[in-house]
Amino acid sequence: MGYVELGSLPRVDVWLYPENDALITVEGVECPVPRGAVSRPGR
Repeated sequence: MGYVELGSLPRVDVWLYPENDALITVEGVECPVPRGAVSRPGR
């Protein structure tokens, strides 16, 4: 699992999960990314 918080406005948080899905939060609004829509380089 990985987490990135971008230090800018609007506030953006990105969670990457080992199941190849992700959650992006923009100013507290969750924007789920469905499984399979996330690709990892080299895989």
